[in-house]
Amino acid sequence: MDLFITFALFAAAAVFCLLRSLSLAWALALTLLCLCVCALRRGVSPRQILGMIRSELPGVLIVVRILCFVGLLTGLWRSCGTIAFFIRVGMGVIPPQLFLLLTFLLTALLSFAIGTNFGVTSTAGIMLIALARAGGVSVPVTAGVILSGVIFGDRGAPTSSCAALSAALTHTDHYANVRHMMKTAALPLILTLG
Repeated sequence: MDLFITFALFAAAAVFCLLRSLSLAWALALTLLCLCVCALRRGVSPRQILGMIRSELPGVLIVVRILCFVGLLTGLWRSCGTIAFFIRVGMGVIPPQLFLLLTFLLTALLSFAIGTNFGVTSTAGIMLIALARAGGVSVPVTAGVILSGVIFGDRGAPTSSCAALSAALTHTDHYANVRHMMKTAALPLILTLG
């Protein structure tokens, strides 16, 4: 029950931070504190808790590095006019009847290449929504296609922060995990393209 309360507190703290425009680090810090209290209640010594935090922290920090690089890349795209350029060029190049298929393939490829679904959604996704509006393509359907593409691409990307975190926390080979995920991705890819 104490873990359920901890996760409920995390959800409430995350919503509070988002509504108040605060860093989610505060919600994460509260959750870490609550998890430490749960461990203490279950008989784990403070020394063991600190040892667990110290041993797992370097593996988790890989995600912070990846997110920093993704933030730099998407910020550069926005500031140097890449999005505006693609909107201008895309309106004359992409035929409306192939727009959704090309949107899925483009977002999947970009997400696979950079390893982020958030970065692709906030850059290429904005560009593709603007192209959909300009071309008379359904915006809700386009949004669904964009999300499908970025989730698919991020799932199998070697640079994915989620895959890196999973491998770090489970002490498994990151690239072996990615290969296994790609094996199960063929059928959903074929169905989505259909």
